[in-house]
Amino acid sequence: MTYDYIIVGGGISGLYSAFRLVYKAAKDKNDTIISPTFNSPTIIPRILLLEKNNARHIGGRMGYYPFHNVDVSIGCGIGRKAKDTLLISLLHDLGVSYKENQIFNQIADNIEYSADIPYIISVLKKRFLEMDGKKCSMTFKEFALPILGKDLYSVFLMTCGYTDFENEDVYETLYYYGMDDNTPGWTGLSISWKDLLASMLEKLDKKIEIKTEAEVVGIDSGSDFTVTLASGSKYSSKKIILATTVNTVRKLLPRFSIYRDIVGQPFLRIYGKFSKECVPLLREHFSMGTMVKGPIHRIIPINIDDGIFLIVYTDNKGALALKPYTDNTKKNRNHLCRLIERTCDLPDKGLFLLDIVSFYWDIGTHYYKPLSSEFIKVYPRFCSQMATKQLMTHILSADKYIYPLIEIKDGVECKYAREQFVYNAQHPMPGMLVVGEMVSRNQGWIEGALESVDAVL
Repeated sequence: MTYDYIIVGGGISGLYSAFRLVYKAAKDKNDTIISPTFNSPTIIPRILLLEKNNARHIGGRMGYYPFHNVDVSIGCGIGRKAKDTLLISLLHDLGVSYKENQIFNQIADNIEYSADIPYIISVLKKRFLEMDGKKCSMTFKEFALPILGKDLYSVFLMTCGYTDFENEDVYETLYYYGMDDNTPGWTGLSISWKDLLASMLEKLDKKIEIKTEAEVVGIDSGSDFTVTLASGSKYSSKKIILATTVNTVRKLLPRFSIYRDIVGQPFLRIYGKFSKECVPLLREHFSMGTMVKGPIHRIIPINIDDGIFLIVYTDNKGALALKPYTDNTKKNRNHLCRLIERTCDLPDKGLFLLDIVSFYWDIGTHYYKPLSSEFIKVYPRFCSQMATKQLMTHILSADKYIYPLIEIKDGVECKYAREQFVYNAQHPMPGMLVVGEMVSRNQGWIEGALESVDAVL
């Protein structure tokens, strides 16, 4: 049997790809894809979705875990009312409810200084546009550290709560990372990822075939694609959609150097259940999301009355440093209590953890390296080969169309070069597509995964 599509990866981008293939797209008056509709199936293509882990891992980073009567997120956080239009549309289509809430955070009491993130970003944008030369080939850290100085740069990182942008392309960080998401006062969406996942699987039931514990180790192209599993099983398909992390894409497509410029980075969540005696102290210091010094990065209340907190929310060096303490042992629980006390100047042995559950991701989010000189050099040639407005409009939004022959010299031109990079990464060869937040302009967010699928299907 030859499938019409084989989708590799059972996370949100893989599941959403199946939706887009199974159901017709709703279109507005401008013929712009909004979202799938679930009341009018198309002639359903034959689709096989392959997930390398067991069935519990379907949904990927969108998954959840029951922890003391709370379904905690294993990867995804909250949605953004102002930005996550595709996600909101999907929730409406599936009938999944969500709650709006204002996002506020604070700096730990023992931290003397914090950074004004919007002001710093505005200053950096101004300096970026004033630069000549290799600004499209710099990381954020390479660009910002000499301008801010070591001390202010360190305070900036602590105030942001993450470090996942340090080695990213500076233009991507300044204009697409969404630093405003690290400042208080915006409207977030509390979403039951459990309900969203269940609804998605219900809509796909009996419309696609899903195989779990099916690790793909090779893809050969010919008149059709042949997909080989670690078990030795082989499947044939007319088209392939890769919906995995970048490391898997590199293994399956080793000849495509473009994926070396997309980098995955570790992420760690540790949830804790404290004894009831700790609740007053925790309420006093962590009544809202709190940025702290050191590897913990951020502490977030989940249910204060029941003593349930996200006690570690960190990435990169912080995630690697705390990975040894993720098992639910008395020794690790005591270590984390003492670490929180030292980090936040709390009374010695004032905290007692009854239970923890941890979720470590070797790749939790992705970022783009600065555009290589090779790509920048050949980019104008790519643009000149775009023969039709239709193709250019697919790469750029319609109101940004024109200028197929531009040079990389101003900040906005970095955007168009990156758009071409993303397009190339999404379309490695005829009949094959790559999707996921890693090949989007909303990296690290569910919205990015949905955006990448909409861009190619």
